[in-house]
Amino acid sequence: MWSLIQGKRLKLIVTFFAGMLQLPVLAESAPPPYWTRLMLAGKHAKQGNWYEQAVNVAEKFGEEDPRLHLALHAAAVESALHGGRNRQAEMFFKRDIALLENIGPDFPDLVSDFFELAQIYEAERRYLESERLLVRALAIRRKWEDVQSDDPFNAAILGELCIVYNDLGQTSKSSEMHAQMVEDCKQLRTSQSRATCFQTLSNLFHNYVCNHKELPKQQKRRFLQMALEFSKLALIDAKHAVDIGNELRKAGAICWALGDLKQSEQFFREGMDLGLDQLETIPDVASWNLIAFDDFLFAQHREREVEQLQARYLQAVAKTFGNASRAYGNALGCCADIWWTHKFFDRGQQLRLQSNAVLDRLGRR
Repeated sequence: MWSLIQGKRLKLIVTFFAGMLQLPVLAESAPPPYWTRLMLAGKHAKQGNWYEQAVNVAEKFGEEDPRLHLALHAAAVESALHGGRNRQAEMFFKRDIALLENIGPDFPDLVSDFFELAQIYEAERRYLESERLLVRALAIRRKWEDVQSDDPFNAAILGELCIVYNDLGQTSKSSEMHAQMVEDCKQLRTSQSRATCFQTLSNLFHNYVCNHKELPKQQKRRFLQMALEFSKLALIDAKHAVDIGNELRKAGAICWALGDLKQSEQFFREGMDLGLDQLETIPDVASWNLIAFDDFLFAQHREREVEQLQARYLQAVAKTFGNASRAYGNALGCCADIWWTHKFFDRGQQLRLQSNAVLDRLGRR
């Protein structure tokens, strides 16, 4: 949902300031390297207020220093994405927007701020405010004739407008935005940019349905079909196993929601096969697809097939890492959690004891 995390700003931080990492650790009174370390810590940490600390440090440099912009935007995204602190995120976005508008009302970096804040407003049902920001973002991109930017993609702005106009009951405008979105996708020249854009759009429409339970059935189906269409397109251009595995899992979930159980199962099986093939290098693909596939099987009371699927998974992990390895102990724990989630407590407890036995022998739980 949030484009900045893998967007241009954090790439800039990593590349431009990477050389500073070789410097000795300095006191807080030495702002430049300290600010850099805070930003890099925020990029890699799963929790903490590193970006907010970076904002506090950057304020000492003055409002015209680009580090304040980088820190404000990162803090805003972090607040919304991981903390669920929308009011704080809105505050950071508005501060950053004010700084950038002082440079110029059509400054290119405003687009990302507008897009991210518009998504917060849409989720909060503040549709008119969301529309205004998205229209401004699109106008800036059109002014600069920028068709290749991925922070966000133009098609993603149009996709969000498609959603907002649907929220507002303006179905003709929603359809118009969808048509423009499809045309903008055709402007992307590389398979990587197309795959990433299609993944973004698929996530956008799938999350919209998941987060708006009140949508009428016909509208849910429309947006799920759009999500599935872009998921299939992403699979054509995706090159990395992680991306393919994630997209297969999502496509399976979308087909399941659409009631196409046969197609859903096919996607889940392909994702599981890929995960097991790539087990040594990217084990998470297998575990995440196992969880999704097992959920699907449990929903149809196919517990015996869950047993068979998990046995295949555990056998592959044992073959790859050994049955006395931490990976095998964690795999047993993953299977245990799945049974517990679906209220098969005896089986879950049995697997949890096996997991603990393996990890205890390694001296770490």
